[in-house]
Amino acid sequence: MVIKMTEFLNRSLKHIIEEQPIALKETWNWVKKKLERVITVFKDIDKIYLAGCGDSYFVAIYGSLLFEKFTRIRTEPYESYEFLRYKYNFEENAALIAISASGRTSKTVDAAKKAKENNLKVIALTNYEDSPLARLADLKLITQVKNPYGPPSATSTTAMYILNIISRNIGDTKLNKKELEKLPDISNEYLKKFLVDVRNILEYILNKDRVYLVGAGPSYVSVLFGGAKFREAAWMHSIVFEAEELSHYGMISIDENDVIILDIPKGASEEKLMEVSKALSKMGAKQIVVTNSNNISWVNEVIEIPDLDEYNSSIISTMFYQVLAVSNAIAKKLPVTGFRYTNILTDLIKYYK
Repeated sequence: MVIKMTEFLNRSLKHIIEEQPIALKETWNWVKKKLERVITVFKDIDKIYLAGCGDSYFVAIYGSLLFEKFTRIRTEPYESYEFLRYKYNFEENAALIAISASGRTSKTVDAAKKAKENNLKVIALTNYEDSPLARLADLKLITQVKNPYGPPSATSTTAMYILNIISRNIGDTKLNKKELEKLPDISNEYLKKFLVDVRNILEYILNKDRVYLVGAGPSYVSVLFGGAKFREAAWMHSIVFEAEELSHYGMISIDENDVIILDIPKGASEEKLMEVSKALSKMGAKQIVVTNSNNISWVNEVIEIPDLDEYNSSIISTMFYQVLAVSNAIAKKLPVTGFRYTNILTDLIKYYK
């Protein structure tokens, strides 16, 4: 059955706006019930490898930042193919967090098999409890997304949310439980707000040749998701930079037909990102800033995100990019022809049944 592009995009936007906060809430409830068991498994782990493909790799990077920030556990994120490709002298008391929404991504399942062969604990982060990946796991972390639809959205943010909750609970840091628990309700409020925000800025990106996205720390993960959503949903050329990388990229070409989106949450990377934004203003670059800071007066187009810490706000700003990319695609009235290679690409990726 062929689904028209307009129907596909409208259903995707409905999933993002209406169903994503519900998925977050259900995921919170699931984690609460399993938390004691989860903490017990992580108690003796000294090293964590995280592996995933595509959006799941971005989740792996986010998870690595969380565990390095809030726990004593050392971490390394890998794209699943790279995890398989290289030989390691795995440390004792190590674990692999293998991330795949479907639980069927072949390279990620193979990474889990390799981990088991080398006596690592395998922790599966997936949306399906009876998937090939979950069946290999010593511990299952199951996101609670009912009927995922469209460009991966809720399966990514709920995976980020699970890692966020777990890392803070097993760490020695003070847990802001209230902020974490309220995240589903906050997302519900801001997703509706983002629909209005997007209408106000859509003209700036609708007919652009390319979009640049810049972040740092957790917000770098958010813009990685943003770049992927622009390519996937809006068929738009997107270029993602970490803030320091952009600062060293002297040959970057920015003209009046480009737009730059900066993700500047309050936190450790705020000052660096503001320096980048000020420099871009001097260059005359068109900027859209996604922020919860009140200290940005040199940019006209500001998208407000909630006043949360940078790890929690990263989840919310990721949702903004979902809304922006899909809304942009709807406004463009994209043709259906881009799906003609889907079967070939799916065969290239390969999935376990």
